[in-house]
Amino acid sequence: MEETQRLQLAFGVYVIELIINADDRLDYDEMRMVGQIFPRPLLREAGFLDKNNGWTPALEAAQKEAVSTLAHTLDADQKLDFMRLFWEAAMVDDELEAREVQVLHEAATYLGIDPIEFTMKLGEWAAETAGS
Repeated sequence: MEETQRLQLAFGVYVIELIINADDRLDYDEMRMVGQIFPRPLLREAGFLDKNNGWTPALEAAQKEAVSTLAHTLDADQKLDFMRLFWEAAMVDDELEAREVQVLHEAATYLGIDPIEFTMKLGEWAAETAGS
């Protein structure tokens, strides 16, 4: 696995966990979504899961590195694609709560996305969802 992919995976796990914990509810759809986005074999390959399916110290180290480097290694389209994935994860329960929006904005900031541009993207994605 390429290092940038490994860092994206670590950052993704970090943000998705924040999104899931943001509403203080865990439901089946969220758990299914996590398993689809982050299959255990992929997490094991990256060194993030131990043999008992627990997180390894390598995950936290990669998350810290991801926060400091992804803004400089991903291009604008990759960043927005990544954020779209997080937005879809937040919308898995068909509602976007204030804390989830805050998490999305924090993630966008880590990726170096302009806050105004990101707010406009959120509006576009919401309009697309409403229209479908």
